[in-house]
Amino acid sequence: MIASLIEPNHRLLQQIFSSLPLGALIIDTEGKIRYFNLMAEHISGYSSDEALDNVCSLLHFSDCHSPCNFLAPSGHHSPYLCQSSLRRKDGSRLAVERGVYPLKDDQGRLIGALETILDINWRRKTSHCTPECLRILSLQNSYEAHLRKMIERSKNKLLGMFDEIIDSLFMIDHEYRIKAVNKTQAFYLDKTPKELIENRCYEVIANRSSRCPACKAPLVFQEGVTQTDLNIPFDNDSRCSKSARENRRYVNIHYIPIKNELGQVHNVLVYTQDISKIKELEEGVRRAENLAGLGILASGVAHEINNPLQVILSGANYLIKKADEREIVLEIASQIKECAEKMANIIKDLSLYARGIQNQKVSLIDVKQVLEESISMALHARNMQAVEIVRDYQDDGLVLGNFNQFQQIFVNLIINAVDAMQGQGRLLLTTYSQNDFVYIRIQDTGCGIRQEDLPYIFDPFFTTKDPGKGTGLGLNVVYRLVNQYQGEIQVKSRWGEGATFILRFPAGIPSHEGDKYGYGS
Repeated sequence: MIASLIEPNHRLLQQIFSSLPLGALIIDTEGKIRYFNLMAEHISGYSSDEALDNVCSLLHFSDCHSPCNFLAPSGHHSPYLCQSSLRRKDGSRLAVERGVYPLKDDQGRLIGALETILDINWRRKTSHCTPECLRILSLQNSYEAHLRKMIERSKNKLLGMFDEIIDSLFMIDHEYRIKAVNKTQAFYLDKTPKELIENRCYEVIANRSSRCPACKAPLVFQEGVTQTDLNIPFDNDSRCSKSARENRRYVNIHYIPIKNELGQVHNVLVYTQDISKIKELEEGVRRAENLAGLGILASGVAHEINNPLQVILSGANYLIKKADEREIVLEIASQIKECAEKMANIIKDLSLYARGIQNQKVSLIDVKQVLEESISMALHARNMQAVEIVRDYQDDGLVLGNFNQFQQIFVNLIINAVDAMQGQGRLLLTTYSQNDFVYIRIQDTGCGIRQEDLPYIFDPFFTTKDPGKGTGLGLNVVYRLVNQYQGEIQVKSRWGEGATFILRFPAGIPSHEGDKYGYGS
């Protein structure tokens, strides 16, 4: 810290001490010399280059005041002036008047000392010793006052920047006491910054009597490296009494080490970034994507429902005309019943799919069952009479996930495959397990994907379909859902030779907790 004050003010130091018969040196808390003026060089015989970064005991003062004792945390930090002698570089000793003055920061912490050396022989020779010495002391006091002003200005500038940041910031020490806090953090706690200073963070922020279990500040103090927690739910009801508590917030928390001049972490800055708005936007995009998927299904369902509905209407009109002919009535009534049941099943499947979008329950699911129900859903959205569906389910494929979200994945991939084959071709569905992972492969004999398009197929709104026939959201939904369940997706394709999508998920295994499940090893 002392070095950061000396370097930008070296010229000012030279101006203060260059014209005086006074040796001046500044030492840090380790006792190392950080500034050595020209008169100190003349008095000691050492050059500035020889003295800098050496301990001040280099000069071998004869008085009992040791700089190490003066700078120790428990040492005597008051200014003192004494008669002493120093050993010059040539080995001779020189009688001097030695003064040591503590340098402290704005919080009263010792950051170093200003040491002065006055040649007593010069003092005896000059007739203006008393006024000159007073002037020297006055300059010393002026310099110390200047240092304090610099520290105060730096502090005010830092606090101004601190308060202008719209995210929450506070700084803690090893005892978790808040040493600085910005207005945003104070606002969320419905307190003023002064009410928070010197309180333990876990008491005033988390309403706890001990440190928060998930806090990473201890790790930062120990390792000196920034730590981060992402997507943390932040319950305003327990931490904030303002109207901002209406909804749970989500935050990213960054723990940043603040080090002293020795490289030791003496404070941790806790930076809390509110990402609730981002989460809301992501949720809005997710809903739009789900609605886009429903729109694709709805277009197919409308066609599916229209045909049996026409049969029902025609049959009803015919029954009115042939009400006296029993056999004809029974035949038409059977057709009406069959068509009505088909419509009911279509609507039931669509309703289940729509409700499943909102259902986020996670459980152990069989990918073969999900694939079969996904085929049923795709049949409502596309005409697949000319598509040969080949199933190669090699073994049990259990994964941990949400049934309806996995159905979204497979429905999107199957519909894309049918579109690529233009309603006719061969669709191969394969599942197998290997090395604690479950693999699903969906392969078609369609037109394939151009090599220049492959890097972009999972980007939102990217589509190669004709205008009005694709939203460009389907594969983006697939990609995000696969990643949500720690899965991976690969694409193999050549233009004109079809495409193969390979999905890999961690195998799910029953845990020892009965109805709860976990991932495999």
